[in-house]
Amino acid sequence: MIHTGAASSIAFVGKFLRDSGYDLRHLGYDLDLGDGLYANYDNLEPLLARTEGDSVTAVLARLFFVSWPLEESRCRAVLPPSFLSAAFECGLLSLEAGEIFSSASLVPFRSSIIACDSCRTRANLPDMVTGPSASTHLPARLAVGGNNETTLDLGTGSGALALEAARYSRAVIGTDINPRALAYAQFNAVLNGVRNIEWRCGDAFVPVTGERFSRIIANPPFFLSPEKTFVYCDSPMDLDGFSAHLARNAGAYLEEGGFYQMICEWVEIEGESWEQRLRDWTAGSGCDVLVLLAPATAPLAYAEKRTQEARIMRTGSLQGYFQKQFQYLRDRRVQSVQAGLINMRKRSGHGNWFAAVRTDPAGNDIGADVRDRFAALTFLATSKEDQILQSKLKLAPDVVLDMRSAADFRTAAWHAKFVELVKQNGLADRLRLDETVSDFLPLFDGTRTVAHVAEIVAQRLGVDAGEARRRCLELARRLLQSNFAVTF
Repeated sequence: MIHTGAASSIAFVGKFLRDSGYDLRHLGYDLDLGDGLYANYDNLEPLLARTEGDSVTAVLARLFFVSWPLEESRCRAVLPPSFLSAAFECGLLSLEAGEIFSSASLVPFRSSIIACDSCRTRANLPDMVTGPSASTHLPARLAVGGNNETTLDLGTGSGALALEAARYSRAVIGTDINPRALAYAQFNAVLNGVRNIEWRCGDAFVPVTGERFSRIIANPPFFLSPEKTFVYCDSPMDLDGFSAHLARNAGAYLEEGGFYQMICEWVEIEGESWEQRLRDWTAGSGCDVLVLLAPATAPLAYAEKRTQEARIMRTGSLQGYFQKQFQYLRDRRVQSVQAGLINMRKRSGHGNWFAAVRTDPAGNDIGADVRDRFAALTFLATSKEDQILQSKLKLAPDVVLDMRSAADFRTAAWHAKFVELVKQNGLADRLRLDETVSDFLPLFDGTRTVAHVAEIVAQRLGVDAGEARRRCLELARRLLQSNFAVTF
C-alpha cells in the first residue's frame, strides 16, 4: 500500500515519471494503449504485448499502467536505482520472489498522474479507489475555470478533479467519505507537486458546513443499484436520491456568481417527466440551471451496462445480477435513465431560469462555452423585447451553414432540401432554418442592431415591418440561446 508520509520519495517518483514521458502522448500513441488509458484485465494479453519492450516507458507502463510484475533483473537493468529506491520507500513497489510488483496503478490524466487501486488488487473491494473514467473527463473538460478564490471538489476520490481545479484556484478543498480515497488523493497531490489543496473526510457537505465557494465540482456515486457495494459509484440513497440531495443543498454553499457542476444520472418515472424532477431538485436554490443532456437509456439497457461493468469490478459468480438490477428499476416504475452535467450558478434577487439542452461537447477545455451560455440565457431572461432589438449580434466564429440540395429535373435546377446552422465546437448544436432566413444571417456581423436587421428584411422581402421585427426577434433569441451568436 502507498505511504503518504514519504513525501520526498513521492515527489521524486513524480518528477522521474514526468521526465520519462509517462503521459498521455507517450502511453497513448507510442505504446498504443488507447484514449481512455485505463487498464482492465479483460484485455490483458494486448496490454502485455504493447508493453513488452525494454524502453523506460515500456517498463514503467508494464509496472504501473498494466500493474503486472516484472523480473527484478529487468527492472534494475532499465530503471535507475534512485527511482526504484524512492518507489519502494513510498510503497509503490514491492519485491516478492525475484519479481517487482506495483501496489497501485498510475494513470495519466490531462497534465497529472493519478495513483489508484490496480486491477490486480481492487476486485470486490468496497472502498476501492478507481482512476479517471469518462465521468471524470467530462466535468474536467466542462469546468468553468477562471481565477477562483476557492473550489470544492465534492467526493474527490483519487483527487483527479481537485488537482485540475488547483491550477485555476487559490485554494481547493477535496472531500470524501472514504478514508482510502483521501489517502490516494493526498499521495497524488505530492506526486504532482500540488500544494494548495486541503483534504477533509466526511459525507456530502458536512465537512464544509457554513462555508461558501467560488466553484463546486461533484462527481458523486450515482449508479442506480439495489446493492450499495462500492463507495465510489453506488448511490447510497434509493435511485437518484443522493444526487438530488446534493443539488438541493448546493446553492447554500455557493458565493454569489459561483458555479456548481455535477455529473450524475437521474430517472424518469411513470407520470413524472425527468425535467420536472430536476426542476424540483433545484427550486429555491437561488441558482440559474443549465442541464447538458447525454442520450437517455432504457431500464433494460441500463441494467445490462451495469452488469457488464460488474464483471470487471467483481470476482465470483454474477448469476442473477442482471435480473436484480433490472427488477429494481421496474419496481420503481422507471421509464428511462437520464445522464448529464447539471450546472448551477448562484444569482440572487431575481427570478432564476432553467434550461436543458442535448449536446455532444466538442473540444478539450470548453468551460468558457458553459459560461457564455449562462451569460446569454441570463440576458434573454432579464431583457425586455426592446433591449434585445437594440442589441448587436455577431455570429460565433465556429458557426457554419450546412445546406443540402436535391435536383429538380422539371426545372433543371437544384433546390434546397434543408438548411442548418451548425455550431461545431464547444457545446455543439444545430438549428434548422428556412432558406430565406439563411440569406440574412450575414447581417448579424456585430455592427447592426436586431431592429436594423429587421428593417432590412422588411424592405428586401416586402413584408410588414412588425412581422419582420417579430421574426427577427425570434431568430435572435434562438441564436443567443445556443451560442450561435454573441451580443456586442
